Amino acid sequence: MQFNNFLADIYFGHLNKDIFHGFKDSKDDDHTRNFIEHYLEISQQYPPRQLEADGRVSSELLEKLKTIGFFGLNISSTYGGAGLSLRRYLKVVEVVATQSLALGFTSLAHLSIGVKGIALFGNEQQKQHYLPKAASGEMIFSYALTEPKRGSDAKHIESTATLSDDGEYYILNGSKAYITNANYAQAMTVFAQMDPQHPGFMGAFIVIPLILSVRKMVNDIHISEVQQRELKELAEKERSRLAALLSAMNIGILFEDKQNCVEYINPAFKSMWALNEDKLLTGRSLNQLLDESPHRFASPEHSSKYVLQVLDTHEISERFEINFKDGRTLTQLSYPVLDNEKSVLGRLWVYEDITHDQQTAQQLLYLAEHDTLTGLFNRHRFQKHLAFMLESYRRTNGKFALLYFDLDEFKYINDTFGHGAGDSILLQTASEVNHLVRGAEMFARLGGDEFAILTTLGPDDKLGALPERIIGTMSSIPFRFRGTNIRLTASLGVAVFPEHGDNADDLVAHADTAAVRSRRRKQ
Repeated sequence: MQFNNFLADIYFGHLNKDIFHGFKDSKDDDHTRNFIEHYLEISQQYPPRQLEADGRVSSELLEKLKTIGFFGLNISSTYGGAGLSLRRYLKVVEVVATQSLALGFTSLAHLSIGVKGIALFGNEQQKQHYLPKAASGEMIFSYALTEPKRGSDAKHIESTATLSDDGEYYILNGSKAYITNANYAQAMTVFAQMDPQHPGFMGAFIVIPLILSVRKMVNDIHISEVQQRELKELAEKERSRLAALLSAMNIGILFEDKQNCVEYINPAFKSMWALNEDKLLTGRSLNQLLDESPHRFASPEHSSKYVLQVLDTHEISERFEINFKDGRTLTQLSYPVLDNEKSVLGRLWVYEDITHDQQTAQQLLYLAEHDTLTGLFNRHRFQKHLAFMLESYRRTNGKFALLYFDLDEFKYINDTFGHGAGDSILLQTASEVNHLVRGAEMFARLGGDEFAILTTLGPDDKLGALPERIIGTMSSIPFRFRGTNIRLTASLGVAVFPEHGDNADDLVAHADTAAVRSRRRKQ
């Protein structure tokens, strides 16, 4: 007799085998198939019998399993896992367990129980903290259920979890007889009764330090000896590296002890202060050390107050520049050296030679503000100075003049005789006119054949003869190119502040217009 009912047929001894089937492989499930292929390649290198004989999964095999995503199969891709569905995950476990039951349990303990509680019931903060590490294999989970007296009878286990008096944490009390993945796990899911009055009301708790503590206790003596030896060797290596580093540095280093005596100086410090390389300097006072140096300060009274001097031994000193008579400049900084209890052990002094940097900075500043051909101030520097004069003279109700001039027929000479001839004219013009300019006046080349002068005027002063002298000087300079004698002329315009404008644009425009009118009068 057969019934159209699965349980009834089983009861009466009838089993319809057609309704049972294995996990059918989906041809389009490339992700699952690729994982299985990678796993089978790895498993060939580690025979299952050897794993059983060893009684553990080697760290080398675990690392290879991590690379193919073995520990994140059914963890959501949001947290770095493969995100396999239950069907696909069980298909993979079927293949893994067929090859090696030990690895099958490794996966099941880690994913099906170890992190399952977090994946299903953990808050977002817990998921973000644990699941990415679990998916990568950085944190392999084990689980602890089986007990000496109760076995794996989850409802009646004796381990308890009691909430602390302040409600901040649980106190676990009990013992476990078997912990799956314990040998190589970094976290453990522990099952415990939460209410003794209601057996079976259990909780799963993530315990991290426990396994590490147990391992530490087992290996403590051996590890301690090894670490002592390694630390000693490491300290020797670090001391050698530090000595080599300090010797190779171009920064001067000096250590002083609590008695203000020299404990260490590196070669760069000796070189900066011209100290005798062969002379023993450690143990001397700082003043005795300075006496050994032949270098002299540019300002002895000022420098002696700060060089190797500090008011508060617990504070970092301010940066101080030391200028020597030979033109060199050193910077000085110092730092307190403290022990673990914040007591002063001494002081570290650091010196750097910035002479070249200062020279480079001065050169860059010069190039930024001067015309490369004539050496005169450039347009940028002229505009900056004009803005300064406008601001200053507005406050004082003063007067100043802007003289603008360019060279007539300069384009014709440049095009006819070449740029070399043009450069020669510009250089000669700059040189001759520069002799007419007083020290307080600014003479600049604005670009091309355009030049400008800024000069101060008294309340009742007039510009005087400077414009005429410039025009006369220009016309008297003899030039000869390719056998041709040339006399240059210049067109000049003047603008007076505040008479012709109270801002840069108006003054420049007025002077330029005056120069144009001057040129037209010559035509």
